[in-house]
Amino acid sequence: MTVFSAALYLQVFLKLNFFFFSTATLFISFFYFLFSFRNTNIKLGTNFINLLFKFVNIICYLVSFVFFLISFFFFFKLITVYQLDNNLPTALAFSKKYNIFFFAYRFEIDIFGFILLLLAYSVGFLSLLTLDTRLSQVNFNFFIYFNFFVIIVFFFVIVNDIVLFFFFYELLLLPSFFFVYYVSYSKKALQASLYFVI
Repeated sequence: MTVFSAALYLQVFLKLNFFFFSTATLFISFFYFLFSFRNTNIKLGTNFINLLFKFVNIICYLVSFVFFLISFFFFFKLITVYQLDNNLPTALAFSKKYNIFFFAYRFEIDIFGFILLLLAYSVGFLSLLTLDTRLSQVNFNFFIYFNFFVIIVFFFVIVNDIVLFFFFYELLLLPSFFFVYYVSYSKKALQASLYFVI
């Protein structure tokens, strides 16, 4: 495998990961809000549609995570090939940032970006497993906000511009704010979420 082919496969699977996860998130969010607004008098915990929403969300996480693991594999292949071709030690090969083109804009990713994305996916899986089986509106609010959180983390770790870096860093506050405000059972959730943002 050459450097070009490894970099090409890395770009393809990272883009597949992002586009699949983002379109699935928008699709699930749209149909969930459409269903919940049209059926306000139906108890969400006893509805079969909610079980379907949870199942589809878990499947989307799994497929996206497989794409991510494949891109992680090609990232290590790219490091190995680059190290052999340029006679570099392992530390220098790991410290190199590799270019990714999204929307005609150049991003960069390194080993730390992959580790942060892996942590985000791990927290997402643990959160899905620890949610109770009663499929309430709180659970689905958590699904949607955490999906957007992972999408923002994706751009946060691959951006190479200082302005965009701070933009996505501050944008991470929005789903975090909604975690505290809508998912919490406390009456002081609004006050706690405002303290968190400040």
